[in-house]
Amino acid sequence: MALPNVAHGSIPSGSAPAAAETAARDPAPPWALDLLVASGLAAYLVLDGSKITYASPSFLALAGWESAGATAPADLAEIFSDEDCKRIFAQLGNAGARHRDICALCGAHRAEAYAAIDAATIQTAGGPRTVMLVSDVSAWMKGHARLQRLAFMDTLTGLANRALLYDRIEQAIAAARRNGGSFAILLIDLDRFKPINDTHGHATGDLVLHEAARRLQVAARTVDTVARLGGDEFVVLLTGVGVRTEARRVAERIIQTVTAPLAVHGLRLGVSVGIAIFPDDGSDAEQLLACADGAMYDAKSRGGNRHSFADAASASERIQSRIAWSTKYRIGIDEIDRQHEDLVNRMGALWEALKAHQNRATLLHGMSEMTRELEAHFATEGAHMAAHPYAGAAAHLADHARALQTARSLAAHVDERSLALGIRFLYDWLLSHIRSYDAELSRARSD
Repeated sequence: MALPNVAHGSIPSGSAPAAAETAARDPAPPWALDLLVASGLAAYLVLDGSKITYASPSFLALAGWESAGATAPADLAEIFSDEDCKRIFAQLGNAGARHRDICALCGAHRAEAYAAIDAATIQTAGGPRTVMLVSDVSAWMKGHARLQRLAFMDTLTGLANRALLYDRIEQAIAAARRNGGSFAILLIDLDRFKPINDTHGHATGDLVLHEAARRLQVAARTVDTVARLGGDEFVVLLTGVGVRTEARRVAERIIQTVTAPLAVHGLRLGVSVGIAIFPDDGSDAEQLLACADGAMYDAKSRGGNRHSFADAASASERIQSRIAWSTKYRIGIDEIDRQHEDLVNRMGALWEALKAHQNRATLLHGMSEMTRELEAHFATEGAHMAAHPYAGAAAHLADHARALQTARSLAAHVDERSLALGIRFLYDWLLSHIRSYDAELSRARSD
C-alpha cells in the first residue's frame, strides 16, 4: 500500500514580515548564524526563487548528498518529487509568503523520504529570498501509513475489512454512474466451516480462514477488491466490462479454488456465492450486499458449492412469502424460545407495515424497536453462554455482532427497498442461527 498523500495548506501570510521587522529592530549577534550552522541542528536551504543558493551541511546529510560524491542539487525540482509541493513552492517568490507542509523528498540516491518544511520569503538587498527549514519525518509518515493500513485491514487474513470495502463500493458506484457502467458484488460464505471450528478449535479455524482468504485472492483478479466481512463471510468487488459474464467466471473459479483439499487435518470446505449487479440489484452498498446475501442463501439452500445471481423473480417471491414463527424452531430453553418468537413477530409486523406502505416514521420506529429487542435477546443468550461455557461460544457471539451491525445499519438508513431486503435477511439469518448456534447452546446447557 502506498504511503498516504499529504494534505497541503498554506499558513496565512503576515507573520513573516513581523519576524523581519523584529530582526531589524533587534539584530542577532554576528556569530549567531555561524554557531547555528556549526551545531548541525539546522537543516535548511536558502533559495532565490526555486534556485538553491545555499544548502546547510545538515540538509546535505539529511538528503544523503554529503556522502554521495555527487554534485549538490541546484534547484528544488531535483529534491522534491511531490507535485503539490512544487506548485506551492512556485508561489514563494513574494516577500511575506509563508508555508508549512510535509513533502516527498528525493535524496541523492533517489530514495524517497518525507520532510516537514517551513518556508518563509523575506526582502533582502539582493531581492526576495526564501529560507526553508527541513526536518526528516520519514519514520513518522511510515508509522502513519501503517496505522492507515491497520484501520482498513482485517487483522486475521490481511484482506480489506468492512470499512474499506464500503469505501471501495462507494467509489465503484460513483464511477459507474459517471461512466454509465456496472459492477458486481460476490458475497461468499464458507460451507461446513462451523463444524471445523467446533471440532478442531479456533486456532485451526483461523488457519482455515487465512487459507480461504489466500485462495480467494488467487481466484479473483488483481484489479478486484477481496474483503472479509467477518466470521466466514467474504466479499469480492468486481468491476469492468462484461460484468455478469465475468462475475460468473470468477464465481466458478472461486468455488473450484476454495473447495480444493486443505493441508490442515485433510479438511475440505464448501462455498456458496451470491452475486448482485449494480444498478440492477441495488443503488447503494447496503442494498447490493443484502441482495448478494439473499442470493448466497439461495445457493446454500440448494446444497451449496454453487453460485446464484440475485434476480427480480426470486425477490418478488420472497416479498410475497410470510414471516411467521413455527414451534419447530424451539430449542428447549423457554426464555430464549419466547424471545425468538417475539423477534419473529416483530419482524412480521414490520414486514406487513412495509407491504402496506406505511410512512417512514412508522417504519423507522419499528426498526428501532426491533433493534433494541435484538440487543436484549443477545444479552440473554450471552448470559446463558457465560453460565454454560462451550467451545463454539466465541463464534456464536461473533454471529450476533454481525446481525446487530446489519440491524443498526438498516435503522440508520430506512428506505423501502433496503428495509425489505434487510428484514428478509434478518429473518433468514435468525432461523439459520437458531438451527445451528442456538441448538448448540441448548446442547451445551444440557451437558
